[in-house]
Amino acid sequence: MASTSGMQTLEKWPKHKCLQLFDSRKTKEELWNCKHTNYKCKISRENALKEIEADLEIYSQEDIKSKIHTLRSQYRKESRNVAQSSKSGVGKDDLYTPKLWCYSQLHFLKVGDAPRDSYSNLEMTEVS
Repeated sequence: MASTSGMQTLEKWPKHKCLQLFDSRKTKEELWNCKHTNYKCKISRENALKEIEADLEIYSQEDIKSKIHTLRSQYRKESRNVAQSSKSGVGKDDLYTPKLWCYSQLHFLKVGDAPRDSYSNLEMTEVS
């Protein structure tokens, strides 16, 4: 899938640019950590994306948002596969090995994907 930025059409993100994106994004928690105070602040998120755009030079904010979404989706899929294989009772040799080349570099996303506390909307009733 080709995307158009201000300078050129990019067919594929080179690995070194993906790693640069990870490093830039890791320091800007408002883009990935839903527990961060500025996670829901649109202006803060846009400013963080502008800073990443300046770091990556040839990529537009749309390119960056798209790549972030793609990588996050791939990371979540791989994480689910790892978790399911470890729960199924298989031996250590049969555990799922992530195929995503940057899986270990994306572990910082696990914090942002932590499940929220759940609350019941049912009233507690006492049985006599």
